[in-house]
Amino acid sequence: MREFRRTSYCASLITDNGGKLTLYDAVLRYAKEDEMTFSGLELDELGTKFTAMSWRVKLVPTE
Repeated sequence: MREFRRTSYCASLITDNGGKLTLYDAVLRYAKEDEMTFSGLELDELGTKFTAMSWRVKLVPTE
């Protein structure tokens, strides 16, 4: 994986089935009550290519 050569934020998302996704160079774009939108870069499965992505996340309470 290519390094950014600067400080960058990462966001992690744990999916319903237990998978984990990471968004590099993450920026919080919108937040209200139980929803958030992040933008950043997702790395492909081979670890060779970044793709610009936007995540819309709905927060759910944990038990």
